[in-house]
Amino acid sequence: MSLTMILVACLATGLSVAIYYVLQVRGQPVPEPVVHFRCNGCGQKLRIRSSKAGRPGMCPRCRQRWTLPGEPTIARNDVYLVLNRK
Repeated sequence: MSLTMILVACLATGLSVAIYYVLQVRGQPVPEPVVHFRCNGCGQKLRIRSSKAGRPGMCPRCRQRWTLPGEPTIARNDVYLVLNRK
């Protein structure tokens, strides 16, 4: 099995840094990107599917309310980091 991790974008937001990436298995369709970020209230590591980006959310640990990081806009000239694992 071969995995490819593509770093789609790294955004500085009100929720510190949000990292968008996609893990793809060779021969399978590209899945929806996942967003990883930390709650500013308690530092809890959180992740969401990119389709939920921009919606209101709440930290399950400290109950702080915020807006989930929005989807990145990616220009054609942006650099993508690709990591392959076999």
